[in-house]
Amino acid sequence: MAGGKMYHERMAPRPPVEGGAEGSPFRDGALKAFVLINVNAFNTVIALLEILVLSSPLNTHIIGLLIICSVYFVWTGIAHLITGKYVYKLLDPNYKGWKPVVVAVVNMMAMTVTMSMLQLGLHSTREEATVKAEAQRQSVS
Repeated sequence: MAGGKMYHERMAPRPPVEGGAEGSPFRDGALKAFVLINVNAFNTVIALLEILVLSSPLNTHIIGLLIICSVYFVWTGIAHLITGKYVYKLLDPNYKGWKPVVVAVVNMMAMTVTMSMLQLGLHSTREEATVKAEAQRQSVS
């Protein structure tokens, strides 16, 4: 376990979390609490919503994923207002303008739906193979 932590710290070092932007309520180390809440609680709530609410018809699932993506981008905007930094450089309109930001957001939302559909397709394939194997096993006995 310690070896994995050392490897991760060497391969993906993180700068220490310091105070937020000037005038931010997250000065004096309180930003660390915000980061921990963001990483743990917010993502857990999103996962629970997806599992409990969105395990329904396909169109509801797609709409729900798009809503969750939109909420995530709003959350990154709130994080920018609080910390003065963007989560991803490609979401910074001062970096290359608004057009690449819009393209990035649309691409991220499209990839979210695409990867979810891929996962659902693989899950359906596994379920179908399991049902067929079970039917063959019962026909043999």
